[in-house]
Amino acid sequence: MKGISAVLATVLIVVITVAIIGMAYGWATGMFEMVGDTSEEQVSGATDSLSKTVEILTIKCEYRDETHCDNVLTFAVKNTGTKNIASGEMGAFIDNTDIDNLFTTSVSIKEDTSLDAGEVKQFSYRTSDEIYFNTDKEIILKVSAPAGSVEETVLCPELEICLSPINPPNPIDS
Repeated sequence: MKGISAVLATVLIVVITVAIIGMAYGWATGMFEMVGDTSEEQVSGATDSLSKTVEILTIKCEYRDETHCDNVLTFAVKNTGTKNIASGEMGAFIDNTDIDNLFTTSVSIKEDTSLDAGEVKQFSYRTSDEIYFNTDKEIILKVSAPAGSVEETVLCPELEICLSPINPPNPIDS
């Protein structure tokens, strides 16, 4: 009987060892597969972001007229990347302040606009902020996209004509 117990114990040890090695192999394989998938997704996401670049093609800021009493900032943006830019992925800033806080528009670059690869869109923003434009003012327009931002400088005229008591500012109209 003593001989059978030693053989049985050896077989059990071998079976347990093989089972432990099998479980360790399965765990390690799953772990490396999961890490590989995550890395691939991160690289793909970074590559997509770098493929979403913009350029400011034109920019002008001009006094519209005494009836409307506002400045109109018009600029064109081109998607120079190879991927489409979805709504919410772009933003525009005047002197580092969100453009939607300074100007009004019917189509916000930040919320309402997507831009296909190679596409150009024009934006018009209006303001009657007599405090901000109480003199000719050079402003910096920054347009941001997932791959970075671009800046252009433009001179906006003062709204002095609108500020006279004879011709008070009117609310912004179309």
